[in-house]
Parts: sequence; C-alpha cells; structure tokens
Amino acid sequence: MTRFDEVFMRQAKFPTRRADGSVSVAGRFNFGGQVAADAAAAKVRSWIAEREAETIELTEDLASAPYIVVRDDSTFDVVFEGRPGQPRWKDWMVALTRELASTVSNVRFDCFYDLVGDVRHPGSGIPGSGTLPQA
Repeated sequence: MTRFDEVFMRQAKFPTRRADGSVSVAGRFNFGGQVAADAAAAKVRSWIAEREAETIELTEDLASAPYIVVRDDSTFDVVFEGRPGQPRWKDWMVALTRELASTVSNVRFDCFYDLVGDVRHPGSGIPGSGTLPQA
C-alpha cells in the first residue's frame, strides 16, 4: 500500500473509533484573548441549556454534554464524545460549531479534529481560515 493509499484510507474512516465504537471529536477554534474564550464558554453553556429547554436529550447521542478544552493561549476545542452507534453527535457538533463561529467575536473555526486518531478532518479546509465546511 502506498503512502497516498494509507492517508486516503485513514481519511475515509474519520473519525477513529475506540474499541467500544465511541468517538471523541472536537471543533477546534482559534481565539483572541480571555474575553473571547469566556464568551465561547458561555455560548456553549447557553446552547446546551437551550437544547435542554426544548427537552432534547443530548445524552442520547453524546456520552456527556459538549465541553471546552483550552489547548494553549490561542486555541480551544469544543469536545463531543459520541456514543457507539449514534450518528447524531455529528449534527450536534456542526450546529454548535456553526453557532460559535457566527456569534462569538474573536473566535474563529479552525477544523474538526479526531481526538482518538489525533488527526484533523481532511475536509475542514485551510487551517486557521475560519471557514466551515459546507453542509
């Protein structure tokens, strides 16, 4: 198998699944300062509360509510822990990622990132461009 074939096969299987079939994928963002990071965290909390108010059970599809992990002084991940056999985690990830990117100042989408396989999604576009893939 050539290197191209290996890369293509890995991309075709995004995201990598754990042995139990679960996934851990992040919407990765760049941010400009603590105020932006705090605003993003508040948006994640309010987005979760809005779903709960609509009696949507995110935990049917996700092992936990989405949460933020600050990677360094300019990058954070919004992490989605998908349950085995539940494909709707992708819908929640795209919805929250789009909302963050479009409503929080000084926060820019970078990519979707496979935390199990430690690889960015090949269709996420140019790193740091702030452009979300089309639905």
